[in-house]
Amino acid sequence: DTAIDLEARGTLATQQAGSPILGTANVSTRPLVETMGGTLGVTQKFGDASLGLHGTIDRTAYADATLADGSILPLSGDSFNAYGLQTRAGYELTPGVMPFLEVDADVRRHDQALDTSGFARNSSGQAAQVGTTFELTRILTGQIAGGYAEREYVDPRLAKLRGPTFDSSLIWSATPLTTLTLKATTVLGETTVAGASGAMSRTISLELAHQLFKNVKLDAVASYATNTYQGVSLLEKTYAGTFSAEYDLSRSL
Repeated sequence: DTAIDLEARGTLATQQAGSPILGTANVSTRPLVETMGGTLGVTQKFGDASLGLHGTIDRTAYADATLADGSILPLSGDSFNAYGLQTRAGYELTPGVMPFLEVDADVRRHDQALDTSGFARNSSGQAAQVGTTFELTRILTGQIAGGYAEREYVDPRLAKLRGPTFDSSLIWSATPLTTLTLKATTVLGETTVAGASGAMSRTISLELAHQLFKNVKLDAVASYATNTYQGVSLLEKTYAGTFSAEYDLSRSL
């Protein structure tokens, strides 16, 4: 009835070519963005009820950009650490159906007190959502949740970044070997755009996974995202596609 949850995560990517962080700078290459972090927590069951408490720590590191004339655009000072606490309580009404309540809180601390525009970006955030897992049939399962989130910044010139959140997933097991997953997520994102508190990022994606052979799985994802900035009139739209393949060396690797 007790589970210890451990997770390590990391990504290495580049900033988008049209990123407002780069502005109109004539960069020779896209600067790297590295994220790494971990989660440690415990989930305890009490009959049909469960309660989880998890702590998180994440690091987002920006690399400096090199301009076409060879000079450096300093971006590394915008790197930051995030420390969070997550709680989730649920109750299993029937197998596959578990309503839940989730409450999160976190703080973000930047390497430099002020960004390149002179704004203090350190902040604290809170979020709450209610939802449920469901199993409409054996081949149609998922989760749906809605709530509200906000971030408050140290700099009084930056208004609170806040708004409703919606996170859901619908998994259709079309065949024993093929699944189709529809997801929607909401994230309160960071920015260094002068006058903007941050961006409300919403993403919808469609994933197709197929077990080609006993030990080979193919996966393709198409997604559409919008970033609505608060404090300035700016809206980003992003289209992305991902393809991956998994090969099982054994049952555990």
